[in-house]
Amino acid sequence: MKELINNKMTISSREVAEMMEIKHKHLLEKIDNINKTLTSRKIDPLKYWTESSYKDAKGEARREFQVTKRGCEFLAHKSTGEKGII
Repeated sequence: MKELINNKMTISSREVAEMMEIKHKHLLEKIDNINKTLTSRKIDPLKYWTESSYKDAKGEARREFQVTKRGCEFLAHKSTGEKGII
């Protein structure tokens, strides 16, 4: 589902994980690791995604990210190691 955040269209990381054919928890781990690298280099991850939450079937809150188009491209093409991230 597309959502508008900070005047940017975003898509749920759950949908991104499905498109990438990986488990959502693995994508969350990948984004968390990328965020560590970006913030250590003083690069703002908000260009790529914003942390959010959703309610699962039990009504419990779960983590997700709202991913921008730039974030989708980043995850699809440039997320192999620190050199790829920077």
